[in-house]
Amino acid sequence: ESVGHGDLVVSEQGALGCVSSERVAHPASPVALIGFEFEDGTQTELFALDSHLFWTNNAAWCSLDPDHAQAENGFMDASKLMPGQMVYRVQASSYNKGTRKVELTYAAKRIAKILRETRTTPVFGLHFNSGFRSYHAGGYLVGLNYPEITFSRIQHGIQELGGDVQQVTTSLAKVVAQPLAKGMRCPAVGSIFAAMDQYPAPRDNA
Repeated sequence: ESVGHGDLVVSEQGALGCVSSERVAHPASPVALIGFEFEDGTQTELFALDSHLFWTNNAAWCSLDPDHAQAENGFMDASKLMPGQMVYRVQASSYNKGTRKVELTYAAKRIAKILRETRTTPVFGLHFNSGFRSYHAGGYLVGLNYPEITFSRIQHGIQELGGDVQQVTTSLAKVVAQPLAKGMRCPAVGSIFAAMDQYPAPRDNA
């Protein structure tokens, strides 16, 4: 099943997030995938990266690799995902025309074991231009794990400036890159701004 620009995706609290034009796709490479074995004896497939955030019963957003998750979601407080915690899987859903939200019923699933395996596979994700920064993967509420301020959006904005303004903006952005990344608790943003020299020159439309 494919998801594209303008599609609506069910997010937390049943709100709808609108998929942006930003395509989140990474070529096949070795990545750590995880799944769950639950106390009720059921088990999932390997369906998420080990850095993915899951909503839990006792520690809000948690990830098996919270440092990586925190770097991609600077405004969240990522904690460590561990056996014994409960994650929530959608059991039933219905659309409420009055609130324009999806009413969700979840089943709590207590983790007995976290399955982890490295596989070579392409990775796909989502980026929204509105709504919460979460969606459901495998029926479980997960975080986007993708910077809200992205390389392509900054690149496009810089290119649109042109001339001297572009050069001045690029220089200033590189100066504030690391302090901004620290303030936002998002190293990925700092790396983007610090790499401004890698942007191609704007096209001459004359």
